[in-house]
Parts: sequence; structure tokens; C-alpha cells
Amino acid sequence: MKKKPKKQVKKQAQRRDIPRTHNTGYTEEGFYRAVAMTQEELEERERIKRTIAQKRQKRRRKKAAFRFFLLFCCLLVVGATVAVSIFFKIDTVRFEGEITAYTAQQIEGGCPVSVGENLFHFKAGEVQEALYRKFPLLDDIQVGRTLPTTVTITAKDAVARTAVKQEGGGYTLLSESGRIMAQNQASLPEGVYVISGVKAKQGELGETLQFDDPDKLPLLEGIHQAVSAVGLEGLQSVDLSDTQNISLRVGKYFLVKLGSDYQLEYKLQLVREIIVQKDLSPEPTILDASIPGKVTAKTGTAAVQALEAANGAAGGEQQPPAEEPADEGGEEAPQEGETPAQQPEDAGEGDEGAAQ
Repeated sequence: MKKKPKKQVKKQAQRRDIPRTHNTGYTEEGFYRAVAMTQEELEERERIKRTIAQKRQKRRRKKAAFRFFLLFCCLLVVGATVAVSIFFKIDTVRFEGEITAYTAQQIEGGCPVSVGENLFHFKAGEVQEALYRKFPLLDDIQVGRTLPTTVTITAKDAVARTAVKQEGGGYTLLSESGRIMAQNQASLPEGVYVISGVKAKQGELGETLQFDDPDKLPLLEGIHQAVSAVGLEGLQSVDLSDTQNISLRVGKYFLVKLGSDYQLEYKLQLVREIIVQKDLSPEPTILDASIPGKVTAKTGTAAVQALEAANGAAGGEQQPPAEEPADEGGEEAPQEGETPAQQPEDAGEGDEGAAQ
């Protein structure tokens, strides 16, 4: 083994005696100097290095975990897509429910979904619209998926609720959901009332009838719900020419003025009580319920003319008997709480009354 030169050994010994240093820069004289570090400074420096190293390692781990998560999601999506493409093939289209307009075989055969198609590749809303157009006498059609391979269809028989007078004559019948059931009908089924004061856009069987004013459709739905809630019978027509002055024709003799749809159900409840409980004479009568809580009954020439106008607007052929009219007058009474005593007429020969 070769021995090191003495000078080299001496320099190494000197280096071991010098403490660890760090460079601080140049002095004022321009010389670069090294300053010795204390033990505390060295420990602090090592601690900072370890902290920085730990943070870097933590960031690397987070990035690796995020990359793994993305890879897992991609594999999951690819696997789900492949599984859906290979499995869930439709082998059965089944109708569930009791109807009389069509047979279950007709509906199953008329469904636009094909056997062998993937169960999740069709849109239920599009299939529903296709079924409505093909089977206009059905209502409340629902299309669902039953895993793993079955398409289920449910529906009920459509019931005619309203009608619109066509320009060329005849009626368009609408179901409870507002869809076109039939067109060019010469007469109306029992319980169907006519909507007047609206312009309907041309539509096909099974489609929802669209009005010129889109706000009239929800208004009509609110009227129907209120009529059903109070049990008002004999509704013949609804005039929506002016949505702030709605009028109804009930039976042969009553024209009901409701004003706006404010407190609609309360107004109709009072009208029903008057028609049912009060012994009103069978002659044309106007019931003005435009003010909530008060109904005014008026007979005479104006009532006859108003009913004739309502019949003409609704396209009705049945006219109320026009008896010898009397001059008009009127009295009104609030429809809240007790029945007030009726006040005698100062003038006027017509039969008028107020009820609550």
C-alpha cells in the first residue's frame, strides 16, 4: 500500500479540524469568506431540508393517486360500456294494465322499440310520444325498463273531457291530459264541455293541443280542477276570450261570470250552492260571482241574450226557452256567513235575486 505524501496528510488533518461552513458572499474588501455555522443553525438547516423533501414526496404521492383514480375511472367506463353493449338486450316488450280501446298485443306490436335492441339505447319520452300518436285513445302512457331484458308499458283508456269547435265544422275532442283524441266529431259525448274564445293550432291525433295563447292552457286546467273539486255538474262551455272575465255556461239556464281566476274554487263553490240549494226558477239567469264572497242572480232580457251568445260562441244548438222577458234590475248579497235579509226593489219589473 502506497503511503500518502506528508503534505497531503497534513492538509486533510487541517480540514477535519475546520467546522462546517457556508458561503456568505463577498466582504467589503472584495474577498470571499466562509463563516462557521453553529450547531443550532446546522440542525435548523437539516430540518428545513427534511420538511421540503417530505412535502415533495407528499405531492408526488398525490399526483400518483390522482393518476391511478383517473385510470380506474376510465377502466370502469370502458367496462360498463362493453357490458351494456354485450348484455341487456331486449327480448320482451310487455303491456301491463286494463284497457278497452286496444288489445295488449296491438300495443306491444306497435311499440317502436325492437327486440334485440339494447335496453338503454332508447329514450322513454320519444317512445311515449310515438305511442300517443299511434294509439290516441290511450292516456297516461308510461314506458319503463325492467332489468335485465324487458320493456314495460302501462296506460289507461283516455276519457274525453273538453272539446274545441273547428272552423270547418265539428269538434276536436281532448282527453284529460289535453291530447287530441278525435277530430271532426259531429256531436259531443256526455260530460264534455266546449272551450270557446281560443284559437287552436292544427295538430295530429295523440298530440297535445296548442292554443294561440299558451297561458290559457294552465288556466283551463285550473278551471277543470276547481270544477271537479266542488262537484259542479252540467258544465256546458267555458269562455276564455278574456282571461280576466271568464264565463261558464252551466246547464240550460245559467251563465256564470267568474271574473279572473282569483279564488276560483271558492267562487265556484258558492255558485254550486246557489244552483243546488236555491229554488231558482227554470229561466235564463246570469250568476255574477266575479267578486269573491258575493253572487248576484239576474234574469230578464240580458240573461236571454247572454245565454244565446254563449251558445253561439260554443257552437251549441240547444237554446234555452225564451220566455217573455222583464226589465232588468238586481240585488246582491254577500256570500259570507249568514244570509242577509233581501231588500225590496225600488224599481224594475224583472225577476232578480241574490243568494249566498
